Order: sequence, then C-alpha cells, then structure tokens
Amino acid sequence: MLKTLSISLLTLWAALPLIMWLLRLVVFKRLHGMILFIVTFAIGYVLFVGCAWVADVAIERRMNSFDLDGDGGIGGDKLTPEAQEAIDDWASDTGRALAVFIGFPVSIIWAAIWLIPLFIVEWIVRRLIGKQNPEVTSGEVRNRPVDDGNPY
Repeated sequence: MLKTLSISLLTLWAALPLIMWLLRLVVFKRLHGMILFIVTFAIGYVLFVGCAWVADVAIERRMNSFDLDGDGGIGGDKLTPEAQEAIDDWASDTGRALAVFIGFPVSIIWAAIWLIPLFIVEWIVRRLIGKQNPEVTSGEVRNRPVDDGNPY
C-alpha cells in the first residue's frame, strides 16, 4: 500500500505543473504566472519530499518484517537472502536522505520545464485570437457603446 502511495505521489508531482496551469485557465484566471510558478514549485517540493518519506517508511517496514523475535536485529538464522536484500535496500538511502536538498532544485527545474512552454503557447494563442477578432485585446472583450439616442 505504501509503495502504491509513493508511486501516486510521484505521478502527481510529475503532472503538477500541467494541473496547476489548467486550474489557472479555468479557476484562477487573474493569477500571475510567477505566483503560479512559486505555488507549483512549493507544492511540488512537498510532494517530492513526501514521496521519499513514504518510500523510506515502506522500505523500513519491509526490513522490520524479517525481525521475527522483535529484538531490533536481523542476524543468524533470520538472515535469509530476502532479508539481506531488504537490509541492503534500507541501507542504500542516499537518494531518500538527500530528497530534502535535491527536491528544491529538481522541483524548480521541473516546474520551469513545463510552465514556460505552456505560458508561451498560451501567449501565442491569445495573440492569434486577438488578431482574428479586433474586439479581443489581451483576453478581455471590449463592449461597444450602445446607441440610446442621447446626443450627449
């Protein structure tokens, strides 16, 4: 279950820039692009670190499942090849331990890789729509004055 949660968090992290950009188009229309970038990065960083934490808990739980007598150690006759593999997975924690530090630049770069092209495409589409319809300027429709017969 924890492995599934970890994969789900990682998938959400990967799709987060696109999700946030689509939310901005639908819900938060006046949200500035830089604010969207910062919010996306912050949520992405939390998801990245959370994914590493969940993976660490899952690996530690798997390793502790081989401790049959509950003394906190796995040795002697309890040291099966599966137990040794679980211990090796738990001991190889460099990526999980450094997720707090690595998640910062990785989340910034991932958000930039997705959001910059999406904003460029949005800008191009808005310019093309604006040229086709002269009443549309920067996403807003101008109202034509209503002729009510009043000369003043």
